Amino acid sequence: MRHTYSFLEDLGFFQMFSTFSIGGPFWRKFYTKAERLEKLKEYRDLLKKELEGVEEAIRELEQSQR
Repeated sequence: MRHTYSFLEDLGFFQMFSTFSIGGPFWRKFYTKAERLEKLKEYRDLLKKELEGVEEAIRELEQSQR
């Protein structure tokens, strides 16, 4: 079973929602709607991949119990 260390860290998720920061050495405080939308879509895609991984792990565990 694979484990990601923290996809939220990759996205700068906590900074994005606390200050709408996208990252970099000098973080801006405000970002455009287009920039926030792009980051939210990236986050959504990562969540979909995470769900696929969880469902795969569940299937593997169920099959190993048979």
